[in-house]
Amino acid sequence: MSKIEVVAILDVGKTNKKLFLFDKQYQIVYQQKLTFAQKIDEDGYECEDLSAIEEFLFKTLRELIDSGKYDIRAINFSTYGASLVHIGVDGRPVVDMFNYLKPYPDGLLEKMFSNEKEQTQFELETCCPIQGNLNSGLQLFRICHQRKEIFSKTITTLHFPQYFSFLLTGKKYSDITSIGCHTSLWNFRKNNYHDWLTPLGISKKLAPVVANDTVEKVKFDDAYLLVGIGIHDSSAALVPYLKSIKDPFLLVSTGTWSITLNPFNNSPLTQEELKTGSLCYMNYLGKPVKASRVFLGSIYEKELNRILSYFHTDKEHIHSLDLDFALFSTIKPWDLNYKSKDDFLLEKFPYSSVELSQFSDYKHAYFQLIFELVNVQVNSVKSADPDNEIKQIFIDGGFGHNVVFMKAMAYLLKDKKVFAAEVPQSTSIGAALVIHNHWNDLSIEEGMVKLEEYSSVYNSIV
Repeated sequence: MSKIEVVAILDVGKTNKKLFLFDKQYQIVYQQKLTFAQKIDEDGYECEDLSAIEEFLFKTLRELIDSGKYDIRAINFSTYGASLVHIGVDGRPVVDMFNYLKPYPDGLLEKMFSNEKEQTQFELETCCPIQGNLNSGLQLFRICHQRKEIFSKTITTLHFPQYFSFLLTGKKYSDITSIGCHTSLWNFRKNNYHDWLTPLGISKKLAPVVANDTVEKVKFDDAYLLVGIGIHDSSAALVPYLKSIKDPFLLVSTGTWSITLNPFNNSPLTQEELKTGSLCYMNYLGKPVKASRVFLGSIYEKELNRILSYFHTDKEHIHSLDLDFALFSTIKPWDLNYKSKDDFLLEKFPYSSVELSQFSDYKHAYFQLIFELVNVQVNSVKSADPDNEIKQIFIDGGFGHNVVFMKAMAYLLKDKKVFAAEVPQSTSIGAALVIHNHWNDLSIEEGMVKLEEYSSVYNSIV
């Protein structure tokens, strides 16, 4: 029996860690998903257990190779952003990887900016607002000023995807999608690292930038693998769409974060867009992607669990609901003054302060939650497409499977075509596609993206 030629992808999300094997038609032939307990870092804050993920990667690769079923031709990596691994002289991390949700030290940014005008100019150049640890460059700024022992021990700082590539190849690289994801490291106007890095000695600790399709050939046990350099997850999720869809679109990639990506708006970021939480990512070709993001999935899970507990029902029952338009059309915003554009972490999300006893039943409570979330999502869409030029919206990930959410989106975005878009495991397939030409001699199929239109829902009820 001949072995199946495959590419392996390690997909590291904030919640789940997954390893996939895809065949040459990008069908999943193997998958494993694990959730790892968080460690506690030296400041008492939760962080990733890197050793546990490494052990999972190496153990699973060895088992798959030893099984004799698969010819693993290549491997690549997709991870969430805003996360750095600081490598010491021994090739190991010198400190735990900081959680990007960790509070940023008060007063530290005053060492970077002398006034608000200076900060605004910096934000326009780096195409992202200053948001503490959500800017991975500011994590470096912090250790440079406050944790000099970590900084001095660090030989090279890698973004999260490139760390896994380094583990297999021993080569240290940077990729443009990780650098371009709200890091404050890249000057989008000059298309190079920002000048602030050099005087602090940070530039010397950053690996060279190479193309996203770069691979290194390594021997792993008895197998030879072509190892990619990794890619930021939101940029990876965009790859199948860019390779398959010709007409302009917005992609709303949903999970813990809901990120609206506009690959068809290359205009410079404006001050007004900065104020409303917009920023730029980079696609795998190094082109800017206008984007807005909101912590929607995390809030949804938190509030859904509150509903389930209070009304003594289960998640499967809730997710089997269809949208009751008669009820939904009567729902009003809980707080008319709430500006979700100014609250991308949804720390002031009105629903979170609502007593569930005010709802007649779980259905009413759930529809109110969806109403609030969809309004936040609509604002995020408008931020990514301020000129209202793009007429089709693809929603992938968790919310794309939520019928109530999708119908509510179509109901509120009457002038758009709203699609639930499915590329099974889009971030993983995106990571595979960027190294396609190195391991796969077949052409990429145009029908890779499966679409289900919800726009007609509104027309059927008016």
